[in-house]
Amino acid sequence: MGGKDFEILNVTFNASSAVSCRFKQEIETSGYVAEDGRAHCISPLLYESGLIPFEISRDVHHSKVSAAEKSTLVNATKWQYYGTPNTGGNLTVTWMHQTFPARRVNIEVWGYQETGESYSENWMAEWKYLYTLGKEEPNSGTFTFIPVPAKADYNTWDIGALRISPSNYSDGQRQTDYGCDIEKGSACTYHPGAVHCVRAIQASPRYASGQQCCYDSTGTQILTRDSIGGSTPDRGHDWGSPPFKKPPRVPGFSHWLYDVISFYYCCLWSDNCQFYLKHRPSSDCRTYKPPRVASAFGDPHFLTFDGANITFKGQGEYTLLESNLTTLRVQGRTQPARPLNKTLAKVTGLSSVAIQENNSDVIEVRNSEHSGMLEVLLNKEVLSFSEQSWMDLKGLFLYSTADQNITVMFSSGAGMELRGRGGFLSLTVLLPVEFHNHTQGLLGVMNDNPRDEYTFKNGTTMSSDASPQQLFEFGADWAVKYETSLFTYDTQFLLNNFFYAEKHNSAFIPVFSPYEDPADLLVKEMTLLCDSDPFCRFDVLTTRSLKVGNSTRVSHQNHKWLVESLQPDCGSEADAGNDARDLLGTKKLLGITFCTTNVTVTVLTTLCIGTISYVVVSCGWLDHPTNGKKEGTNYLLNSTIRFSCNQGYRLAGSEERTCQLTGVWSGGTTSCLPGTGMCGCGFFFKCHKF
Repeated sequence: MGGKDFEILNVTFNASSAVSCRFKQEIETSGYVAEDGRAHCISPLLYESGLIPFEISRDVHHSKVSAAEKSTLVNATKWQYYGTPNTGGNLTVTWMHQTFPARRVNIEVWGYQETGESYSENWMAEWKYLYTLGKEEPNSGTFTFIPVPAKADYNTWDIGALRISPSNYSDGQRQTDYGCDIEKGSACTYHPGAVHCVRAIQASPRYASGQQCCYDSTGTQILTRDSIGGSTPDRGHDWGSPPFKKPPRVPGFSHWLYDVISFYYCCLWSDNCQFYLKHRPSSDCRTYKPPRVASAFGDPHFLTFDGANITFKGQGEYTLLESNLTTLRVQGRTQPARPLNKTLAKVTGLSSVAIQENNSDVIEVRNSEHSGMLEVLLNKEVLSFSEQSWMDLKGLFLYSTADQNITVMFSSGAGMELRGRGGFLSLTVLLPVEFHNHTQGLLGVMNDNPRDEYTFKNGTTMSSDASPQQLFEFGADWAVKYETSLFTYDTQFLLNNFFYAEKHNSAFIPVFSPYEDPADLLVKEMTLLCDSDPFCRFDVLTTRSLKVGNSTRVSHQNHKWLVESLQPDCGSEADAGNDARDLLGTKKLLGITFCTTNVTVTVLTTLCIGTISYVVVSCGWLDHPTNGKKEGTNYLLNSTIRFSCNQGYRLAGSEERTCQLTGVWSGGTTSCLPGTGMCGCGFFFKCHKF
């Protein structure tokens, strides 16, 4: 939005100094020097997100504005409903007065609008100063006023913002949308009945639209056809999208203009919410296909997209995943671990992962050589998350939690999560089904065929029952070439061991099969910790560390949980088998889950999971009958919807309908016909069969 005050640290200026500021290498503004000698630059309106190049006339750097700068609307609900019946009086806004060096401030009203024909060349965005609400007000941190109807020149502007600034220049903030986050206990103002909502991270490429999905306390997605709190698509994504200045891609403002303000008009300020929801129907699960999962963790172990696994303990830099679909590249660096005795062991683990897709920014996540914490590098420069936890960058979205879980999401929908565990990195990769038959590397070929997971660069494959020594040769084949490396070499250690050295250290020979000695005291503790987890047991024996083994166990459990949570619920063995026999005239069982390959069913190309692709089974929304009611809002496999009629009507058709494996509801259409609701000998009972 602009109007941010950037304070230049670690240097002082004379009060008479002239400061020139340059944003985005092309927009120059005049800065000022405060009484304490520190220079300040005020950002212009940029219509941008992500990192913005910033320069000043003298060779110093800036810091970002902290969250404490934000202004606050006192009694925000009153601001929202002001002007509606029983809502009036004073409004108050507060701010931290220490933010501004001036003794007095101006409170200005600015407006935003979009003009021209939608999706045409003349569709333009305008951000404009309208008038001053308070001039030369004391910088006390609070301002109270009584709103009055806007003048004719201003009352056609739907979106406005207050800008609070020192009286000698313009500055400002705006109040953002309320969230719906179960972890923060937010009120879900715009989605009553929901306890948690999630948004698509990036806008759709063609229309710059967004998507929001909301869930109730049972974890069921809420649909707008059932509730005002349902999941809604957005005409404009809240964060905007390149080139940003063009509607509907303007960050924040386009979303407010088309999605939030219309919600106020229809749902908060009137009783016409049905019109809003009619034009924003929820997207259910009928076309959703869950992503595929692969992981790397521990000593290190690679669990492929098709369910195979490989333990490859090479030392060097390797291609974990590459795809010719989007030129996605995921590279991993492995180096020896240091057990409790501080000597190098014949064990390696992931110490750094570098990622890029198409011409996106390059993200590298690595263990710091000194602090033991994770470092995140953007295009070979270390990033700080001290002031914001997420960044919208070129071709990707980057997020860091307080406990250093790093998430990277690309425009294609490919996503990675990295964590530091037991001195190593753990990596989880999720790929959309569009990557089917378009992957290779240590994480395998995603094609539902685990027999070709060990495919070399030249396309030849190794047997799925290969020995650990043969798998070591396979892993070495995927060493990164010098000219394709995405890694950063900014220390002498990295230069000596990975830049000047071989990409695969052929002199490093690991322990392939550790011996489990019953007399070893560690074995008893290992058994208690790991139980039957083979990766946990392997890592305890090779590293002699229960801490490493436990980290491996947790990573393995998380991988299994994620795979299972992405599986559609295919019901019991009997239900799945009977449904499949009806469809295919055959029956094949895998555990308690029915699976089949190379068949085409009405809704599903392939069913469930095993070594095959899978999709979520949804039968779609069911309406209640006219003059009746329904019970249930879950429309996924095996869910049942029950119907009843209002007093004076009798039920005809199916009293309940269940979502079947075919994606079709059982039974027939339900209706409520005029009648007394009495049948037979005068007893009240369900009269739906005639």
